[in-house]
Amino acid sequence: MKKENFKIFVFVLLVILIINFLNIRVCVFYNIFGIPCPACGMTRAFNRIFMLKVKESFDYNLLGVPLFIIINSYLIINFYSIIKNTDQINIYFEDFFQKYRTALIIVSAVIIMLNWIRNLYNPLLY
Repeated sequence: MKKENFKIFVFVLLVILIINFLNIRVCVFYNIFGIPCPACGMTRAFNRIFMLKVKESFDYNLLGVPLFIIINSYLIINFYSIIKNTDQINIYFEDFFQKYRTALIIVSAVIIMLNWIRNLYNPLLY
């Protein structure tokens, strides 16, 4: 990952954290349609993870913990790539994602849809 992309990623993460601490509801989907989107509750789930209340994070969004692990793994791997000045790890992941692209898209879509159905009936998101 290029340093510029890494900086953008960190900036977006910081903006999300600031919005979380200001307790602003920024979900455009919810504001327009009045129902939670698949990602509703994600910020609050991340907030609970940062407070080490992992079990509570699942109450807000089931994808919070897995996404938190994926994001942090991505950051660590790319930070390592920047330090070692190598793209070997990124090439491995690109090959993996190209090989299993269709399966990953289908599995991701199913997981997101199941999470969305759960979010529709989650009273904590209203």
